[in-house]
Amino acid sequence: MSLLGKKTEISNFEEGEINEKPQKEKCQICKLNEYKYTCPKCFYKTCSVQCVKSHKKRFGCDGQRDKFKKVYNQNDYNEKVFFRDMKFLSNTINDVNSTNRKIFNLTEDLYSKKQNKMNKNFKRILKKFREINYYKCPLIMSCNKLNKSYYDPQSKKIFWTIKLIFLDLNINHIFSKIEFDDEENSLDTILKYLYEHKTEISNGEILKILNETNNNLLNKYEIYIKKNINQLSLEEKQKLLHYNKYYYEKCNTNILLKDLLKGNDIYEFPEFYLISNSEKNQINK
Repeated sequence: MSLLGKKTEISNFEEGEINEKPQKEKCQICKLNEYKYTCPKCFYKTCSVQCVKSHKKRFGCDGQRDKFKKVYNQNDYNEKVFFRDMKFLSNTINDVNSTNRKIFNLTEDLYSKKQNKMNKNFKRILKKFREINYYKCPLIMSCNKLNKSYYDPQSKKIFWTIKLIFLDLNINHIFSKIEFDDEENSLDTILKYLYEHKTEISNGEILKILNETNNNLLNKYEIYIKKNINQLSLEEKQKLLHYNKYYYEKCNTNILLKDLLKGNDIYEFPEFYLISNSEKNQINK
């Protein structure tokens, strides 16, 4: 035989070794065919439905994975047991997450329905008894979460969350102390409360203003409220250099909140604008 023939023979032998597929284990019941299935409980390998049934009958196996089977001997803990435990933990986490989502969606749905009903009643009361056009922000917005305004049917009063906006500094402070922010209070009362509880204020710039104004903001600032332009007569409109839908009107701080807000448009809660005396001439321009 030539050298070339020997090389070809060796080459064919090596290719045969490479292409040879590893054989699967045999079925542990019939011992004839390669296994296709593995029992999740006892890990018996079977090749057909008939062999699966036969193994169940012979060993009294129900074919259900034993989720809580304990391994007492360390030598019995193998890769199959590890993956069984991992699958159990994974399924448990998925079940918990699924339950949490269902609870959250149910709670959110109930809360949303309750809020919508309360908002409709609140809006109707404001329109009918205070002539106020009231608008709510979407639930996901922060102003909606900060708003604690409500109507008390016993006292027939409205308790407002109030927002003070310092236009010069572009900062604001929100009152949500609903135990005192009822509509029977005036702005003077609210400002007095602001000074009495200034230690609760976290904004350093507002604290600085309160200290500089010597317990009286009105020494340095004037307070305005945004009004709907349609509340003005044509003659009053013409006095404004230019206007859009709203204009700023100076507030009488001795008047009760319900009188200040009457006939106004309110988005979420009332907003009052503090403008320094040096900048007040720029308002409505």
